[in-house]
Amino acid sequence: RVPRTRLTLVRRLFGADAKECYPSVMMGECLACYGLDASAGASDLARVLGEKDVRGRSETLVGANLSASGERPATEASERPAAPGAIEPSRRAGVMAPPEGVSVEDSRPLLSASQIETYLECPYKWFAQRRLRLEGLDEGFGPLQMGDFAHSALKSFYTHFQEEVAPKVTRGTIDSARAIMRDVLDRHESHQYDLKPSDNRLVPTTELERRDVDSLKRKLLDYLDYEAELLPMFHPAYLEYNVAEGTTAEYAGHLLVGTADRIDVDDEGHAVVLDYKASVSPEHEFAVREEGRLGKVQALIYAQVARRMLGLNPVGALYVCYGKRCAVTGAYDATVLESPHLPSMRHDKCEFAPRDGESFADLLDRTEEAIARGVERMLSGDV
Repeated sequence: RVPRTRLTLVRRLFGADAKECYPSVMMGECLACYGLDASAGASDLARVLGEKDVRGRSETLVGANLSASGERPATEASERPAAPGAIEPSRRAGVMAPPEGVSVEDSRPLLSASQIETYLECPYKWFAQRRLRLEGLDEGFGPLQMGDFAHSALKSFYTHFQEEVAPKVTRGTIDSARAIMRDVLDRHESHQYDLKPSDNRLVPTTELERRDVDSLKRKLLDYLDYEAELLPMFHPAYLEYNVAEGTTAEYAGHLLVGTADRIDVDDEGHAVVLDYKASVSPEHEFAVREEGRLGKVQALIYAQVARRMLGLNPVGALYVCYGKRCAVTGAYDATVLESPHLPSMRHDKCEFAPRDGESFADLLDRTEEAIARGVERMLSGDV
């Protein structure tokens, strides 16, 4: 069975993971007979063995590499794909598949504030996250899980605090607030609470992760001091408000799903939408409009929904940071909200000062019109 006329040896240079492959021991032994190193390149082998006896082939030559003869087989048939970046109107409902467990009779796509914001920020990012869904199968430990833990804990805290103490944390109730928060954090850490299907458990498996969880719990406890100073004339009226609960919410001409972290109201029917964040950036500030960008729009979307669905009068769409340095940013009506009630904010970057009779509601309308144009680009396949 020894080959008498021809012996073909194949060395794969790169594997399916694109990493360089080591030559086999048998290949190395054979090449050593010719005085060659096992890692010799194709040009070195050709110099010793002859050009006709050494072939280097690219992995992109799929047809030729799969052929016994080494020649690309003849084309049997071909198909011209549809033009990229163009989706027929009848197929637009498939651009965004309904979230798991959500069904709707309307054929229009279901959009969420977060995916709209992602598309406006970067269509490539939206396509990778929402269409390709590049998510791991394993349970993780990172910003996503930390954020879910914080959001759930803050909701549970205010649910219990309002039942047992008062509608809003103040300086006079801070001790009671801390006691309730400690209890909530301990129960959440031991998973003694109900998880929504979309929630991610925060499960530390190393000492470093254990310290990260302890650090997050300290931040949430320290946040209560900031909460006592924030919007003292308002109180949380809606916690984790589901915009599609009980009816179908519409925004920018399309169906909307999603959850607003918190909506605070005062005695005069004014409302402020609050979105919890572990960190904030200049992109969250209203002043980004001066640079011709919409910036972060999630809170503004929910403010319009609160106005439309709940009959409230929004005067602020804010992002509240519970991280290392508590702060608030976003957009607010400077004729209604007082700057001392919004501590640690760059007020000159966030205040909306109405001109020529324009109101905060007009700002929400203009934002919706701009977002509607972006949504049309998304649904047409423009990435």
